Amino acid sequence: MGAMPARADTTFQTYFTRPGSVTYDLSTPDSVTITLPPGSYWSSGLHWHETHTEFLQVIKGSAEVTLDGRTRNFVSEDGIIVVKRSVQHEWKRARPSLGTSASCRDSERERCEDDEELVVREWTDPRDGMKELFFRNLNSVIMEPGNKGLWFPDRWIGLQILVVSQALDNYPVFVQGRAARLVTCSVFVVVRLLALIFGLEPVYLEYTPASLVDSYEGRRTVDRPLLRS
Repeated sequence: MGAMPARADTTFQTYFTRPGSVTYDLSTPDSVTITLPPGSYWSSGLHWHETHTEFLQVIKGSAEVTLDGRTRNFVSEDGIIVVKRSVQHEWKRARPSLGTSASCRDSERERCEDDEELVVREWTDPRDGMKELFFRNLNSVIMEPGNKGLWFPDRWIGLQILVVSQALDNYPVFVQGRAARLVTCSVFVVVRLLALIFGLEPVYLEYTPASLVDSYEGRRTVDRPLLRS
């Protein structure tokens, strides 16, 4: 994959923005506020958490939420959405309706875009800093300027995302149905092996404030130092 260049320092950042897609606000401890602009196709992806109960709250706009196989739209008036441990869930902008007006004819399958941004707040129980750890390292990996110097940046980013997910209680669903847990856990076994081979870590000093590093190190079951570039 090529030698990994020096990582950019993002410990001071509280906002991470991928233009046209999503903005993450990490300025409030133990929570993240996610904003999706009009036209964004960002999705949390179908996933579950093993050790955390998650809470979602729509602050503005309308979110399409899939929870344990059931999908419905939520707005701020619906209150807090509780996602219990091990329950598969996903959220994104509510799908635009298809109408019959001149600007949105069903025959042309044109989307009637909602011009309101979607703002959703996430937090967990326990409030142990894991949410901030996850989104800091996830976004720093994806937006790392040094990725351009790698031979296969997309593959490296994909692997690094899985390393972050595996260690920070985010289990993506690769196949649905009864085999979902078996497949994901099997993939994570391979991910852990590749992480050892390529020297990848879920949490990097360059991306993580010292207080969060100390908290994370206190929970690690394997005593391995965090990697510097």
